[in-house]
Amino acid sequence: MKRRLFASALLTFAMLLSGCSGKKPAEDPIPDFEDFNSPYTDKLPPKTEDGSIFHAFCWSYVDIENNLEAIKDAGFRNIQISPVQQPKGGGGSWWAYYQPLSFSIADNSKLGTKDELESMCTKAEQLGMSVIADIVFNHLANISDEDVEPDKTPKVSPNVALYEPEIYANRNEVVDPSIGLTFHHNPNAQGSGAETQVYPWGGLPDLNTGNAFVQERCYSLLKECIDVGIDGFRFDAAKHIETPDDPQYASNFWPNTLGKAKTYYKEKTGNNLFAYGEILGSPEGRDLSVYTKLMDICDDGYIGSVYAGNSSKDAQRVVNASYKADADKVITWVESHDNFCNKDGVDANGPISDKKLVRCWAVVGARKGSHPLYFARPAYADGNTSSVTVGVVGDYYWQNELIASVNRFRNRFYAANEELSASNAVAVIERYSDTDAGAVLENTDFNTPDKEVEFKHLEDGNYYDTITGNKVVVYKGKAKVTFDEMNIMVLVKTHVSGRPNITFPTRSGVYAGDKTIKVTVENAETASYQIDNGSPVSFTGSASVKLPTAEGYHTLKISAKNGDFTAIREGKYQSIALVPGYFNVVNFNMDNFDNYDVYIWHWEPGAWTKVTSSYIQGDLLLFNTTGWTGFLLALFQKGFVPHTQDDFEDSHFVKQTSDLNISLGYFDATGF
Repeated sequence: MKRRLFASALLTFAMLLSGCSGKKPAEDPIPDFEDFNSPYTDKLPPKTEDGSIFHAFCWSYVDIENNLEAIKDAGFRNIQISPVQQPKGGGGSWWAYYQPLSFSIADNSKLGTKDELESMCTKAEQLGMSVIADIVFNHLANISDEDVEPDKTPKVSPNVALYEPEIYANRNEVVDPSIGLTFHHNPNAQGSGAETQVYPWGGLPDLNTGNAFVQERCYSLLKECIDVGIDGFRFDAAKHIETPDDPQYASNFWPNTLGKAKTYYKEKTGNNLFAYGEILGSPEGRDLSVYTKLMDICDDGYIGSVYAGNSSKDAQRVVNASYKADADKVITWVESHDNFCNKDGVDANGPISDKKLVRCWAVVGARKGSHPLYFARPAYADGNTSSVTVGVVGDYYWQNELIASVNRFRNRFYAANEELSASNAVAVIERYSDTDAGAVLENTDFNTPDKEVEFKHLEDGNYYDTITGNKVVVYKGKAKVTFDEMNIMVLVKTHVSGRPNITFPTRSGVYAGDKTIKVTVENAETASYQIDNGSPVSFTGSASVKLPTAEGYHTLKISAKNGDFTAIREGKYQSIALVPGYFNVVNFNMDNFDNYDVYIWHWEPGAWTKVTSSYIQGDLLLFNTTGWTGFLLALFQKGFVPHTQDDFEDSHFVKQTSDLNISLGYFDATGF
């Protein structure tokens, strides 16, 4: 990406005069706003509800803590983490965290330990950030999607008994009258009960959330989370849990869990607990108000209108996109983890492009009142977004200055007024107060970069694009601007240089033989890279950096400077020697053997072979592929023995690699 610079302030001003009524001598340029000549200090909003949310999906607590300062620097106020409860099978797959075994913080999770969670929360608090935990209350883990009770309700995993023995013992009948029945057995419920008595997705056992003992266990989890430093909650499948106002099957679940947690958090911290629920679509037979009086809610429809406006080059449609509830009650996003993993989002073919992501985030992130959530894409294998590697940082696009500039704009104007308008195919989001003003511009007609844009609240003067530092002159409510291929601008009164932007494809991993990393730097006066703390090598624009072939770990450090700002990014890589005579699999997650059965599928003659410890040598999986025509790796649930190719479609199948290239000699299993 290369930004276009204006030739000079005078040229810009002369262009403005040609498009505006009235006369102003070209030799009398508009001065900068005097109050903003000194550098503006970026800072986070004081309250959780005023900042954007960074969804560190499937990241470990240690990785989150190590990246907190960088996340803050990118303008994010809040961190949302994956469910903290004990996950099914130890949590080797992302969906296992949405099939919990417990109502306590996990003691055996790939996300980390309780102590690591508390350490991360402590550092976040020191940085003025908040942690939001995903919580699953609606259901617990099943045995499989096919295992059902005689009444056709799903069978509860026997592993629940290890963590919640009373809940498990009373799952099908009342063993202890002081506890009562702990799961719903009403598969034919009608009305609102069709949602609150039966969870229709995945054949999961639906908890009896009206049960007092279940409520107490749920509240106990919230209290435990608050005690380790968590400041808010996202409730999975909240629409499937009844409220006190439900027309059928009403209960006091939410007052006895979330209500008590709000009181406890207020007494403990003096602040308000942040909470929102997953309410996708509209609740059956109920108004949204039965939930919004209790918590904020997801707005899964808003982004669709924004995206459609972009696709049709209709800026008016973008700014007319409406929320399903009041702005301060909705969570918005460009992508969610469900969209990403299930490929059912705004682009059903997979992750949307970076350009679309930036353009949509510019709108979502800049809006007043709503709570925008940025989904940090996880690591995944072979283009299959449902095949997520848990406990690994997968993507660093969140550090891109295009994203960060929108976040900093939001932080600056979180309490300011808002004006939305469409001007010449440009969506204009103005934020203004008695002392400050700015605007985010999103060009929907991205084949026409030169635009004259009208404003309703920006007074005459010089504004600066915080992405590039380029000057834009507003005169009589109009400005002529030139967009680049990313088609966004973030305008403020402060005269600052744009921050340097550094991108490279991966920050870690194992490699064998030659390995080249392509680094790109934008908005930089100077840039250099260092390998293993060696002498800096200067470059302009981009560089192809060849890593050492010597065995061991190697670091790559990139530095870039522009004006007052310096950016530094680092990567760490391991070079290994392949074992001759074998096909080497590197970066394979050995925890897979604890959670699943690992198999090879041989394409000729078409047969399965179980992978055992005999294939492991050190950190490698080794295969003697002599005579093989091709193969792949696959994971199945423990105890299942595949026999035919059709077993790829069996419910016990977890995931697979693509066909492995035997001639290459090795396979990088990062993300599998």
